[in-house]
Amino acid sequence: MTECKAGFVLADVERSGYKTFLEDDRGRTMPHTKSAAKNLRKSDRKRAYNRSVKRDVKIQVKNLEVAIAAKADGTAELTKAYSQLAKAACKGVLHAKTASRRQSRLAKRLNKAKAAVA
Repeated sequence: MTECKAGFVLADVERSGYKTFLEDDRGRTMPHTKSAAKNLRKSDRKRAYNRSVKRDVKIQVKNLEVAIAAKADGTAELTKAYSQLAKAACKGVLHAKTASRRQSRLAKRLNKAKAAVA
């Protein structure tokens, strides 16, 4: 493997009949046009942003699950999880119906846990 421009690596691998091709650090082939290179940069930015939003959602859902497991009142955690899911849906990271379905399932789980304690 040889280092090329912009973090791309020349891989000496035979894949689909091609002996050599350029790869980036994630194993994707190098774009051939300026517009393809720009689209690759855009998709990398979007991916990083989407991953951070999804990570925030996962953290809040995990906090709610911990509260449910500890048999604590998870109303505050449920509100925070609702907020994160709604934000993710508004930003287009999650589909609106996916966010709604997750909110419903979280509320159902919390109510079931509250009923079991009472």
